[in-house]
Amino acid sequence: MVTTAPSRPARPGSCSTEVFGPYGSAAAGGVDQATLDLNVTFIAAARGDALLAEGKIIRKGRSVAFGETRVTDTAGTLVAIGRATYMIIQPRS
Repeated sequence: MVTTAPSRPARPGSCSTEVFGPYGSAAAGGVDQATLDLNVTFIAAARGDALLAEGKIIRKGRSVAFGETRVTDTAGTLVAIGRATYMIIQPRS
C-alpha cells in the first residue's frame, strides 16, 4: 500500500512501484526473470491517504508470465491499471 499526503494526488512513480513490485517474484516462482513489457495507464488522480493495489497473474507458462494490477484510492476510485510481461529464466543445470 502506498501512502500519500492527505488531499494530495499520489506521485506516478510511487504508483508504478506499487503496480509492478510484486510481479517479478510471483511470476517467476523463485527463479530469475526479465521484463519483456511494462505498461501503466493512469486513469484518475488519487485522493486520500492511501492506495490499494490488487494484482494477479493472468497466465504463467514455462517461459513467459503475464500480470495485471488495478490501483484504487481510499474512495474506491480506479486510478491506474498496470500490465507486465516477464520472461522466466530457468536455472542452468
